[in-house]
Formats: sequence, structure tokens, C-alpha cells
Amino acid sequence: MRVRSSPAPDHRVIPGLQLRLVAAALALAAVVTLAGCTAGDPALPRLGDITPSASPGADDLVAVAQRFHDCLTDADLPATYEKDEAGRPTRVAFDDSAAVVGVDRDGATFFSAALDQTEFSQFFADHDVTKPALQVNGIDQTATWTACLDQSGYSLRATFDTRSNDVYTQEMWRHVVDSSNQWAACARQHGLPETKDAVLPTDYRSTPMALLPASITEPQLRQLLLDCPNFDAEQEKKNEELQARATGSDPAAASIPDGVVLAPVIGFDYPGFRGNFNEVSFGLARSPDPTAARLTDLAAILTQAAADYYMAQGATPAVLG
Repeated sequence: MRVRSSPAPDHRVIPGLQLRLVAAALALAAVVTLAGCTAGDPALPRLGDITPSASPGADDLVAVAQRFHDCLTDADLPATYEKDEAGRPTRVAFDDSAAVVGVDRDGATFFSAALDQTEFSQFFADHDVTKPALQVNGIDQTATWTACLDQSGYSLRATFDTRSNDVYTQEMWRHVVDSSNQWAACARQHGLPETKDAVLPTDYRSTPMALLPASITEPQLRQLLLDCPNFDAEQEKKNEELQARATGSDPAAASIPDGVVLAPVIGFDYPGFRGNFNEVSFGLARSPDPTAARLTDLAAILTQAAADYYMAQGATPAVLG
């Protein structure tokens, strides 16, 4: 089960090149967990809303992943490995054929291509997504999932905090800042002068993103996306083709080929929606904060075009964690 990537204000599922974008900051969310969701689906946690958890040292990541993997397989769950940017098996996933959906301890959500829309919607209707949960092939495995997380100390986020590919990460962020700021300029020209530019992160706890004013309404956002589209399916297809030719199947091949244009990353100028892991968690599902709840719904609109594309490609599997 592989992460497919694309940016947005938090952590969700996406393809090709942007896998590393997600890896670099733990998943520019919105598409990863919102992929396949509609405005009527349950609100899911956002990237900037999750408080950082303790991370093991870089030297321990492989051993931690092995403990987590073995705990899951000992319970007859179809766990597999994914390699990180340094080519190490530090990320635990599930076999592509399994219908999997869940939430990890850091609030990241994941689901596999084998999961159908009905199962997806029902899982989030039945579970409090602010807590770890797991369903595999229709069977609730939350008890095993939680026990294995506890016993192993596994955290997907820790594998993104290793600085194993710093040069690539900085190059990726520069591309994201450029595309996001071009989009922000368009937004300012179309009635939202308060829109802020993205800036390069100063640490690994944040994601560069253009920030819309928190006062934006749904009609304003929908019109803005007509005036300033934030996802180009043809360009994304080209990105994937260029990346595949440049790196093949080597996850450690760090480069951004000429011709790649990343989609802008867009958030809201409000705590928990600015791509900052260090902020207080305001945007979690079931939050009593009405502004956070409203912005969570708007985030789904922001990522709908990308989500539709990825779902059509069958590219929704996510690395666990």
C-alpha cells in the first residue's frame, strides 16, 4: 500500500512526485485523508492540528518499524514495509489487496484502494477520528492496532523528521512556495487581498502554504477556484510521467525533473490550518470551535479536484501511521 501524494493544508493521500512532498513534512494533508470525501463526509483532522509526538532517534527507526510490523503480522494483519527517502524500511504499510482504513496516534488517517466508498464513509461515521482506529477487510482491529502502536513506539511522523533528504526537501519546498505564491497572487487579484504568501519553513514542523483569510465564505471559495484553479489534472499527469522517467522505482532518487509544476498548497490563516505542527489543535473533527469546523469543510472543497483525480486513477492508498 503506497502513499500517493499532492499538497494541501494537512495529511491525506496522493500520487507520484508529491509522495516526497508529503514525506518531507508528513503529508500536506487535505488530499490524503480527504481523497474520496465529499462535503457531506465527516470532517477529518488536519496537518497543522496535530500536536507533535515524541520521535525515536534516526538510528532506531528501522528497529521500531520492524517491531511494529512484526506485532501486526503476529496478529495476522497483512502489514508490509515502505522505504523512506534514504531507502530504509522505516514505514509500515498494508498489502495493496487489503481493504484498510484507519487513524494513527498522531491523527493521520489512511485508507487503501481496495476500500470502497461505502466502507470509507461508514468507518468515519462510526469512529471518533481523534483516536487511533483500524479496520481491515471489514473487521475492527482497533485493539490490536493500538496495542502494536504502544508496544513499538512507531510513529510515521518520526520517519519524516530525520532530515535524510534535506537537499531534496528544500528543493521541493521552493517549488511549492513558487506555485503557492502564484496562486496567492491570483487570489488577491480576485477579491481576496488579505491572502498571504507561502514562506519557506524554518523547521520540519511546518509546511509552506498560501493562506486564505479565515473569514472566507463557501460561495467566495467556490468562485475563487473558478477564477484561480488550484489543481491541473493534465499537469499532475505530466508530473507523474516526468518523475517516473527520472527516478524509476528508486525512492531514494532525489530530484525534481524539469517541467514539473507542483500544485499550490493552500490553507487558512487560523490556528491549526496554517501547516504548523506546533500550533494548538483547533481543527480536529468534532471540535467545538465553529470557525475550525467551518474551515474544515472549506478544506474539503479546496482539495476536491485533486481528490477526484486521484480516485479516478485508483491512487488512494496511504502509508500507515
